[in-house]
Amino acid sequence: MFTVNRVLQVEARNMASTHKFHYNKNKKQDAWNEIAKYIGTPIDIVKLKINSLLSSFRREGKELKKENGYLAAGSSMKSLSYNYRLGLSTVSNIIKSTCSALWISFNKEYLPIPDKEKWLKIATDFEMKWNFPNCLGAIDGKHVRIQAPPNTGSDYYNYKDFFSLILLAICDANYCFTVIDIGAKGRQSDGGVFRNNNFGKQLFSNSLDLPPPRRLTNDVQPIPYYIIGDAAFPFGTNLMRPYPGNFLPQEKRIFNYRLSRARRVIENTFGILVSKWRILERPIIAKLETIAKMIAALVCLHNFLKKSDAGKSENNKYCPSSYVDQENEAGEVIEGEWRTVVGTALSRTERFGGNSYSQRAASIRSLLTDYFVNIAPIPPQWTK
Repeated sequence: MFTVNRVLQVEARNMASTHKFHYNKNKKQDAWNEIAKYIGTPIDIVKLKINSLLSSFRREGKELKKENGYLAAGSSMKSLSYNYRLGLSTVSNIIKSTCSALWISFNKEYLPIPDKEKWLKIATDFEMKWNFPNCLGAIDGKHVRIQAPPNTGSDYYNYKDFFSLILLAICDANYCFTVIDIGAKGRQSDGGVFRNNNFGKQLFSNSLDLPPPRRLTNDVQPIPYYIIGDAAFPFGTNLMRPYPGNFLPQEKRIFNYRLSRARRVIENTFGILVSKWRILERPIIAKLETIAKMIAALVCLHNFLKKSDAGKSENNKYCPSSYVDQENEAGEVIEGEWRTVVGTALSRTERFGGNSYSQRAASIRSLLTDYFVNIAPIPPQWTK
């Protein structure tokens, strides 16, 4: 019988092979032991005909060859069905059950709801790495390509002319996801999805466990903690976005540059996710419920592998430093390697942001602008 527990054991071993490589046995065993901690003590594993939902690599001579896999290699359910002589519904059920179990096993550890202490840690990292104080994360939304769901008309058909689910996410300064919302229909905008999900409602009603406002300097009034986004998101005291318009005065251009610089982290986080998990590079053919479970599992696996990079050599990392965008001393962006892999696999969501906002939000943005210009400037901002 193809039980979820047995599939998980095989998948965990193959995931260790995928990201730690077969020729490094100690690293592979370390990864397996870490995953086994979350999915239970290994049982007597039968030789399943499904080699891997996640792709595995094997070294032959000087080449690193990829075996068939679903999530990482992007093989279709139909090809797995043919290759392993299993019914299509059996493969679909295994994928759905395995992704559900991965989510249940990993989400509390690798995608927990942040508390006040966690928010403060994220804000400290953003200030140290991206020179943006009081920032609790960067937010954005992406379209995940799917096959047209039956009997849904144009609900999932987006402005890019394909069918999609929306993955709305917030990340920290280290390219890990902190909050996700999966399943909004492709025709919706970022701002609309965010206003209507639980996190957005809690943020705007001030019911989240956020740290109290903090003074950036002694002679400036306390500034609340906030998330940064682009023009698609509703502007508020807890969500900063760029100044609108062209031909802005220098101080506003500087604010927009600093915000864009810090917000680049969410673009890179999405880029890493797609480049490592190739199932996201093509339209996913599955039920909407199954697709949502896949995406949730991938986000957890991404966070697990990203956090497991600590202390490893560059060659053994899930995300080497060259994989993400970097800046030289002149502030010029050196594009990360993920950009050569991804292309347009995850398209940006539609940009329909409202222009209404409170005077309090405008005041906070003005205080931050003054802080960036007069108190904590960085050299590249004067030439942007």
